Amino acid sequence: MKNILFTVALCIALCSCDLSHRYYNPDIRRDKDVRTTSDTLQLSEMQSLNADVYKLLCIDSYLILAQRDKDALFRVLDTSTEKELAVFGQLGHALNEFGNFPFFEGQIYCLRDEKGLPLLFVKDGTCTKVIDLRRSVATKKCVVKSVIKGQNRSVFHSTFYLPGQKRFIYKRVSYDDPRDNLFYPPEFCLIDDEEKIWDVYPDIVKPKDFPQSVDADYDQMLIVSTDGLHVASVNSNIDITTIFDLSKKQSLGIVNPDSYTYEFLEKEITESNAHEKIRLYNVSACAAREIFVVLENGKTLDEINRDEASGRENKGLKLCGYDWDGNCQFAYCIDKNISNIAYDDSHHKMYAIDVASGKLYAGMLK
Repeated sequence: MKNILFTVALCIALCSCDLSHRYYNPDIRRDKDVRTTSDTLQLSEMQSLNADVYKLLCIDSYLILAQRDKDALFRVLDTSTEKELAVFGQLGHALNEFGNFPFFEGQIYCLRDEKGLPLLFVKDGTCTKVIDLRRSVATKKCVVKSVIKGQNRSVFHSTFYLPGQKRFIYKRVSYDDPRDNLFYPPEFCLIDDEEKIWDVYPDIVKPKDFPQSVDADYDQMLIVSTDGLHVASVNSNIDITTIFDLSKKQSLGIVNPDSYTYEFLEKEITESNAHEKIRLYNVSACAAREIFVVLENGKTLDEINRDEASGRENKGLKLCGYDWDGNCQFAYCIDKNISNIAYDDSHHKMYAIDVASGKLYAGMLK
């Protein structure tokens, strides 16, 4: 009898484990350090922004504001003095110009070249332009060091070019024909001397009542460390983060045990209740060499909309820094309704944009 009970218990445990890994299966998986916060990061206003800034980036002493201004796509500030160093980049068709505002799927990121000099990678249509930041700041003109022509992959793919001729490729949710409700899961791939593919989503969520939500279920932000050795995929609507160690060719999944799962999205979400049940767990993310930082929320879409409609300050935001092993290094409450963050690792300083006022803020970490 004891043997029978043991066998039943083991089967139940194995089935539960199988279900928990059905929609998410990285090489290594562990629970997130859900840390409570008592300290508040005091953010001070730097300046009002004259243009719509959709991306902040930091590298060396440069704070880069990528903005929707056809005559000034990039504005660079000195992180030590907070003074403007240069404005450059225009819409156009020349080598040093861009065909459209370069915000497509966040494929704008900073890396260092083989000499350690800072570069800005910007997707422009079917190619990626590599901007020499130091020369661009010195001349106050956009200096494109090289142009990388697009690879022969579908429109569903996003390619991040890394040092040593490496490429990290993310394939988002795809389909042959959206009308048949047959979707293919996201996929991550590293190409160097060989091709390494991670199937961290071996099955796709196929909600019967709300098939249009599939792409949103897997919505995520991809961030790259400035040395090009790590990539993190931070999901927006379910609290998981996948860290890819490109030297070890290994994926590490950090899962918030308090978050709902993909099974919940599949079985419980319909078009009518989506705003009540789907939560915006992660708002923004940025990467440095040693750590990455995530702006976390956790409110439902209805709660966020009610806050905006009533003009209330969003007091639920939290700023958390993690090393590339997924360990929480710091956690702060935020006293502003911010988005679009950047981290200056040389001065341990955070930058952010206030959603309502459109102002640029800065705060020193303790």
